[in-house]
Amino acid sequence: MMNSSALTDKLDAFLPRFDLNGEQIDAIGTPQDFYNKLVTMIRGAKTRIFLSSMYISKDAFELRAAIRESLLANPNLKISILMDALRGGDTKDKNPAAMLVPLAEEFGLKRVEVRLYRTPNLRGVWKWIVPQRMNEGFGLQHTKIYGVDDEDRYYHLASREVTDYLESIHKALCGFSLLLTPDSSAEHTYALQWPTTNHCTSPLEDARDFMKIARKVLSPLIRRDLNEKRACSDEISGTDTIVYPLAQFAPLLGPDVSTEQRTIGIVLSAMGSKLFEGVRWTLSTPYFNPTPSMSVALLSTPASQGQMVTGAPEATSFYGTAGLTGYIPAAFTPQARRFLKSVEDNGRQQQVQLLEWSRGRGDKPGGWTYHAKGLWITEPEEDDPSITIIGSYNYGERSSRLDLEQDVMIVTKNEELKRQIGKEENSILANAQRVTREELSTGERRTQLILYVLVWLIQLLGLSI
Repeated sequence: MMNSSALTDKLDAFLPRFDLNGEQIDAIGTPQDFYNKLVTMIRGAKTRIFLSSMYISKDAFELRAAIRESLLANPNLKISILMDALRGGDTKDKNPAAMLVPLAEEFGLKRVEVRLYRTPNLRGVWKWIVPQRMNEGFGLQHTKIYGVDDEDRYYHLASREVTDYLESIHKALCGFSLLLTPDSSAEHTYALQWPTTNHCTSPLEDARDFMKIARKVLSPLIRRDLNEKRACSDEISGTDTIVYPLAQFAPLLGPDVSTEQRTIGIVLSAMGSKLFEGVRWTLSTPYFNPTPSMSVALLSTPASQGQMVTGAPEATSFYGTAGLTGYIPAAFTPQARRFLKSVEDNGRQQQVQLLEWSRGRGDKPGGWTYHAKGLWITEPEEDDPSITIIGSYNYGERSSRLDLEQDVMIVTKNEELKRQIGKEENSILANAQRVTREELSTGERRTQLILYVLVWLIQLLGLSI
């Protein structure tokens, strides 16, 4: 872990840090495993449940039933759910927010809190003229935190300290969000209100004050120095794994305060040093649009193997949809071609590959869509990754500027945990095929004129894909 120690010394200077044992962390294998684990955790909850996600499926009746069972069995149990307003609650009928109204009606707002964050970027005339399917381009609440009593996240982390910390982030974001309140005039209907107990006034009333207060509230949370409360050295604490929470709240704080981009920059810079010569890395993003600085840094690492994994067009959520959104999957192909040209220009064709993940068509029964996000780093002379970043960040230009993201970086010496991380990496690669620049320039992958129009329209809106 000598190479990792040089990296963690830099991260300890500004990131919250939690020292755990590898046995406290479990890499969850499949989406169904994750869902089953979440339902089990909810059914066993005694004091608190907090769920933060872009949205919860409007058909997740089993999840709602599990929440109701726990609330009935535990009078002291409270639940807080945070979703994105554009994806979770802007339409009144059969949406994720409406699915949760019966819980709020039965148990009251003191025990069931449903919050919807609305980006401050979508206001004025844009709010009325941008189609609903495209308005998420202005920014989303994209964090994914699932906490029950002392457990949370995609990876199952059994740590009260980590849970408490991530709940503090969840609560802070709720204070900048709308509150779902049941409508007494009609059963199972609701209104979205801006409570007077929120941190500030609505951004629709005073966007400048909203941003000012958000910076004041969130900055100390994501940068506070927790190391003073615990030993910084694993030799002293007797642990073998470090967990670093990373936050990307650029829409509220600006890029200079958020810690995610800075951390990734430090990690990639470290990978470019001689200490990491021979390193192997895999980066996964559903939509291929890495920032220019990230592409340059990845190609500059002395890696013996680098694998960039992205979703094939048929594995994206927009594939097969009507209208302009149906062209979005193909809009990422030009970026992929440019990346592969950079690989060739740097003479790294033998070391760096672009792979597309596909498992059937996402718009057809039995087909999968691809949403895996993460970075896996295997140090020289190691068999499995000892460093990984998990969470909601898409590693793209748009999400780095417009979305709220929450990630976790794990650095471990625990051999079993490294094996689990490596198994997860390999399971993704099993359905990924290498693509070349030539393949992306022929047939259906050739860029159509309408794609240039779509990209121009997005840029006109001041956004990015």
